[in-house]
Amino acid sequence: MKIKAWFRKFIAGLAIGVGAAVPGVSGAAVAVIFHVYEDIISAVNNFRKKFGWALTILVPILLGVAIAVAICVVVFSYAFEHLMFVLISSFAGFLIGSLPGITDEVKGVKVDKQNLLFLIIGFGFVSMLGVLSVVAGLYNFGAAEAFLTMPWWLYLVLIPVGAIAAVALIVPGLSGSFLLLLLGFYRPLVDTTVAWTKEILGIGGPASLVNVFPLLGMTGFFAIGCLIGVILAARIMDN
Repeated sequence: MKIKAWFRKFIAGLAIGVGAAVPGVSGAAVAVIFHVYEDIISAVNNFRKKFGWALTILVPILLGVAIAVAICVVVFSYAFEHLMFVLISSFAGFLIGSLPGITDEVKGVKVDKQNLLFLIIGFGFVSMLGVLSVVAGLYNFGAAEAFLTMPWWLYLVLIPVGAIAAVALIVPGLSGSFLLLLLGFYRPLVDTTVAWTKEILGIGGPASLVNVFPLLGMTGFFAIGCLIGVILAARIMDN
């Protein structure tokens, strides 16, 4: 792959990473805008058959995504602590701003039984997430409390949570980070990752390696879930 083409995919990865990290913005929609969505789906589905070609597509994009997400995690961790109202208002603005894109997408689509069924399923799914987040808060089952002690079962829960976020990353119009926000996992993941990384690197205090393995376990199980979600969603979208 030429350096210019590699760099273009890297820039697209940066944009996708920002879109994936910001609740209300669809990383998949950003991929469509940068004309790399079809390449990503094809590379994931043909990873074993066309291994070399798939790597040339995925490596620069994933590298850009990783760098962008890492930067956003640090920025959002600070914003959650010092600029909560501004941050939440920005997220709400991104959601409202995405409405014209949704209306353009469905413009001219006939209302038939199948589309009505999908509407009901989608509405029910989002409503269920909202109800679950409220119930979890009422009965103190919030993820924030669990992240303070990191029980063994939380690592297993991170697998389906990562899968849900990844599915939303592949489907244009869905925001994986917003789903994490609804589930109550977004801020705990961001805050815990930043806090443990600072502790390990000795930023703001003496370095400590106590949380190296918990950090690797948390990100590892979440990454496994993301991988499962990406593979399943890519196959579904390809069909």
